[in-house]
Amino acid sequence: MAEHSSNSSPFVVSARSRAWLAAILAFVAFRAIPSLCYPVGRDQATYFVIGQGLLEGKQLYRDLWDNKPPGIFYIFAVIVKAFGAVMWSVGLVDILWLLVVSYFVFRFAERYLGTGAAVIATGVNATWHVSAGYWEAAQTETFLMLFVFVSFFLVARGKRWPKLRLFAAGLFLGAAFWLKYNAIVFLPFILILPFLDTSGLDEKPRRVAITISWKDWLPKAVIFTAGFGVTVVGVLGQFWLASSWEAL
Repeated sequence: MAEHSSNSSPFVVSARSRAWLAAILAFVAFRAIPSLCYPVGRDQATYFVIGQGLLEGKQLYRDLWDNKPPGIFYIFAVIVKAFGAVMWSVGLVDILWLLVVSYFVFRFAERYLGTGAAVIATGVNATWHVSAGYWEAAQTETFLMLFVFVSFFLVARGKRWPKLRLFAAGLFLGAAFWLKYNAIVFLPFILILPFLDTSGLDEKPRRVAITISWKDWLPKAVIFTAGFGVTVVGVLGQFWLASSWEAL
């Protein structure tokens, strides 16, 4: 991994960028208003029932059972605690989620493709999600991608408190892992993509370069992996202490 002197598309937040971000988020909010009228699908109903049970002190996979990883049930326990087991809470949480993830989609696309492409990507993603209806509202995959984006930007914008941010990024990917185990595939994406210089893709011949040496990258990867491991081991430990290891 050779060190390269050029920067990899730095985050430059201009007044124009902020204006376009505000405009597209306003569009997303308007487009998502029908979500408040969503019914509760069978998946979300299951999450509600198990989330309520967790708040009552019942143990997942022992007193309450579903074949999904535990993360989504803990999220719905928070939703039930905050709003109660009411139908409109699914739509409200989905709108809030869509606004936050739209911000990340915009900033991610802008970093690599420019502001115009970021506006289009954000609008298309929001339209597709809302058009999918209640079935895709507040689902496991939606929260997973939110955690992955948070993890990526903690690494990519890690100039202040870099070690703490790397550790926190690992924690968030660990949370994504407990939503769906295949979230582990994003680990190399998060650890490598922020350090790629993609400006050479517009040149001939096209090239991609690494902006960090192995010596500097390896400690970052270790700290990130430590955060990921803490989340994974912590949840396993919680099930072991609750005497529900076999059920898990």
